[in-house]
Amino acid sequence: MLRIGLQAHIAIGAQDVSRVDIRLDANGYPQLMEINPIPGLTPGYSDICIQAAAEGIKHEDLILEILYLAAGRWGLLGNTL
Repeated sequence: MLRIGLQAHIAIGAQDVSRVDIRLDANGYPQLMEINPIPGLTPGYSDICIQAAAEGIKHEDLILEILYLAAGRWGLLGNTL
């Protein structure tokens, strides 16, 4: 299912983070339900935040990682304003 999620993320041109919902059908085959390229980031509520917390990642670190990914893509890391 990881492969399906990654392929869906890439197929729509999502960047940095997305939420891909996959359900198993009656025969046990994974079916893509939805791709959300702007998932919620509410601590203790949004899926990505709950998953990050389960991995021991603090909410602040999750947000910073997403920001660093975007800043790096735009060539903004290491630059001063």
